[in-house]
Amino acid sequence: MIKHDSADTVISLFNPVVSLSSQVRQRVNEEFIYPILEDFFKDKGGINSYEELDPDQIKTEIEFSKKDTIESYVQSYVYKEVMNTISKNDDGTINFKPRYVVSFDQDLTNFQEEWGIKYGELRLGDAAILYFIYIDLQEVIRFIKKINR
Repeated sequence: MIKHDSADTVISLFNPVVSLSSQVRQRVNEEFIYPILEDFFKDKGGINSYEELDPDQIKTEIEFSKKDTIESYVQSYVYKEVMNTISKNDDGTINFKPRYVVSFDQDLTNFQEEWGIKYGELRLGDAAILYFIYIDLQEVIRFIKKINR
């Protein structure tokens, strides 16, 4: 049985979240997840060229596929959550860092794979504005077991 409710900040009913103690969470993030992100973005300008989206802000393909809400989805989600950091430089160029989010939902990764990492993209025209980086929850569990021996 699942015991804990997700936090009120989780905006999708279809987004499972994981809780860990603060010490374990820090090690998982620094020693397991961050190296995966570095590998994925190494040929895309490096991870510093991207901004992290809070995993609580993930919306799934279910919300996007509702035909009567596609325009609403773009306005209320894409612009509000994903592209909220867009600005214009003094020279008129657009200043925007594409974003990424770690997800345990393989359906969001479109079964694309690079460097052994599964990922998906939310695109605006020809540009990726959000990468969904899939992390296998079982691999996280194995990592936690290994560090706590």
